[in-house]
Amino acid sequence: QAGDALHDGEIYYAVSAEWWKSWLDHTAKGGASPEIVDNSDLADDSGALRKDGVNEGVDYVLKHERVWKLLHGWYGATDSFSGKVVRNAKNEACVDLHPVHFLVFRVGPKETAIRRIDGSPLRVSAFDKLRSLFGKLQSYAKVDNPDHLDSRLWVCEASSSEFNMLREEDMEQLIRDVLTGTGKWNLLIEFKDKGSRDW
Repeated sequence: QAGDALHDGEIYYAVSAEWWKSWLDHTAKGGASPEIVDNSDLADDSGALRKDGVNEGVDYVLKHERVWKLLHGWYGATDSFSGKVVRNAKNEACVDLHPVHFLVFRVGPKETAIRRIDGSPLRVSAFDKLRSLFGKLQSYAKVDNPDHLDSRLWVCEASSSEFNMLREEDMEQLIRDVLTGTGKWNLLIEFKDKGSRDW
């Protein structure tokens, strides 16, 4: 995958296989210089990388971010699709081009109304375990004195407003195995003071 050994945490970009072939022809044979990196055939209606009908090696190739920055600087691009090298369930290195996006909300212990946390959506690898969300969220939500609080997570798809609580028995599962919808979610973190019986 991606032509070279993959190293955890590195970033790769998807490049249209058709465009890449034209660029190789240009460099090897002196053919016409390609125009803008045209990844538009890889995008879905929302501008994200399509999940169905596109395959690595057929529709796109993966290039390290160093290569992408050069290509983008020379030609520009219609669309940009990047992913981090992570470990899948078999502990194999792979590029996660479909991270899960969360709009994050919080409530409690002194706030009774749900409010959205300002900032861009939280992007998390679908290959992470659900339990890893707690650590990421405490930093993202700028939680003061997290050791003095208990927390639990609620989730719903972005198109819905009905939150469902994530169960303790789900926490060791991969995010992609529990959240199987569109990849865009609302995530509510609820806090209460340690020692308090009621949420």
